[in-house]
Amino acid sequence: YWHDSPSLTTRDIQAGEELFIDYGEHWFKDRESYLGIVPMEDDIEAADEIIRKWHQKLNVDLSERDSSEARSKAWNTVIKRETREAVKMILPDRYEDLEKANETGAVRHSLGG
Repeated sequence: YWHDSPSLTTRDIQAGEELFIDYGEHWFKDRESYLGIVPMEDDIEAADEIIRKWHQKLNVDLSERDSSEARSKAWNTVIKRETREAVKMILPDRYEDLEKANETGAVRHSLGG
């Protein structure tokens, strides 16, 4: 029991093992007033797609003569135009971090991993 909530398992749980429980997205949404915005699966997928798309555009499609400053300005415009707050909060703040975010994904990058 955990806080008087029984758990049913499909196997014996050894001492020291952890149980992970999926409360569902509604749990976070119902508590947004005091938890703040928590990115959900759709937000994460959208952020990852934006990162992939703009990494391609800014690092592959642009010619070598385009400066890092121009790429940085373009990325800042992408961020400013994003209207979904939960998506915006997990996008890299700087163009210089786009490469790493493309490799690791939006969430891992936003958490510093």
